[in-house]
Amino acid sequence: VIDGRISMREDSDISIVANSITELKANQKKELILDITNLDEEGKEKLRGAIKFFTGERNNLPIYVKQQDKISSCGAIFATDEIIKEFANIVGNENIEVI
Repeated sequence: VIDGRISMREDSDISIVANSITELKANQKKELILDITNLDEEGKEKLRGAIKFFTGERNNLPIYVKQQDKISSCGAIFATDEIIKEFANIVGNENIEVI
């Protein structure tokens, strides 16, 4: 993926001036799935707060909450490895999945 601009001049060919180049694989969307089936009410409240706090406009990772067999969308968060670890601390490593 190339982010940039097109350069058109009368005396030369059209070219692309790149601001950034990112490997396409790195841009594929992932999803964060959190299983809250066994989470107590205090844990659910912490999770709600974390989702609100980490909601972002860039680098958005769609987030889903799973309870029993029901999966619900909860928006998207600004995702880094550290932020995903924070969610793992709330729900437990065994209840978090990034696909």
